[in-house]
Amino acid sequence: DAFGPSAPSRNLAFPPTANMTAVELLTFLPHTLKSPSVIYRLVSNGFSRLIICSIINTQRTLAVPSWHPNSCGQAMIRTMRFAGYEDWTAKSHGLWFDGEKENWDFKSVEVGGFKTPFEAYADGKGFAEPIPFKDLMKGLRKVPEGGDALDLTRMVEYAVLHPREKWRYPTDWERLLEKVGGPAEAEKEHSDGEAFKRWEAVEGAKPKAPKPRVSRENSEAPRPRGRPRKSVEPGAALVAKKKGTLAAVRLGELDGAASKANDEPIEESLLPVERSRDSSPVEEYVRGRPKLVEPPYEIVFPSVDEIVQVFLKESDCSQPDPFNPYAFSGPRKSAPYRPLHCISPPRQDDVSGWAENLRWATEQKDRFGAEGWDERPEHMDLIWKERVDSEWVSDEWLSNYAKEQ
Repeated sequence: DAFGPSAPSRNLAFPPTANMTAVELLTFLPHTLKSPSVIYRLVSNGFSRLIICSIINTQRTLAVPSWHPNSCGQAMIRTMRFAGYEDWTAKSHGLWFDGEKENWDFKSVEVGGFKTPFEAYADGKGFAEPIPFKDLMKGLRKVPEGGDALDLTRMVEYAVLHPREKWRYPTDWERLLEKVGGPAEAEKEHSDGEAFKRWEAVEGAKPKAPKPRVSRENSEAPRPRGRPRKSVEPGAALVAKKKGTLAAVRLGELDGAASKANDEPIEESLLPVERSRDSSPVEEYVRGRPKLVEPPYEIVFPSVDEIVQVFLKESDCSQPDPFNPYAFSGPRKSAPYRPLHCISPPRQDDVSGWAENLRWATEQKDRFGAEGWDERPEHMDLIWKERVDSEWVSDEWLSNYAKEQ
């Protein structure tokens, strides 16, 4: 599959009533090209396989170097012929479209009533299960913007920024749309025709002249491309030296400190020394009552698109998600900074300072709705100090400590 494993199923149902731009469909839901309803709309409104490929190659990270227009054309032909459009091609589309052209609304971006492959030609065993709205961000290189962005873009960005709210596509479409302010007015700039004009200017959408043939004997050997992948572990274990308390006095580089991250084992001195003979340190530890801790000043979070763009340039190659805690091998040291409440939970066995800071921020969000913290070094230091002063460790930390004994 050229679109990769993160692309949503071809048989995800369309919302009963919804507006989606062509670029939103191809960006978030590329397998909708297996829907005859989508192809009929795009081709009727002037889209070509070159434009479609240009959008997908620009907007998504693919399992292939690029999706070729020939592959796109073949996929479109299969879809339409399976759906009953006998001998259909993009060039012969007028045989079906010309009869309804007079009443065709070229500005409409409505997808209500569109059919999945299962509905159109019994492809598959039924509708796919709804998926988290935030998962529609997976596999993206770029988020739709300007006239290419409408309701779906706003909803996905909201879901990514509020990962603990359980919004599912397509079943929660109407509820989430109300949450983000209701449906936006579909203007002329959102239409397929205007999108065609914008993307026609993109280099990948223009037919290219054939390259001259070069004999193998006279050509240079191919040069390696790209950069080597690196394997990055999530970080060092939490280290403490303050005897008899749960305070951590050195969390290493992943906490924003200048020193190198530490891989020392968890020490029992983190836990109370004086305890009953039959109890363990973990059993005697009682976390203090949570209190709201707010950052020293209000900050403006970056857009999801800013995070995605820097992720594509700087991230660890092995991570597919810009909001994975290990996407940048720990907290970022320079802007843009990710909001902590948007970052996915760390691994259960990760007890690094970075992981503990994330868990502390999660508690702040869950208990008090606090969303003001991000991963900037200043915030990392402040959270570290708060954890030290309040002798705070997570349940995951305690569990890992118990396993060490």
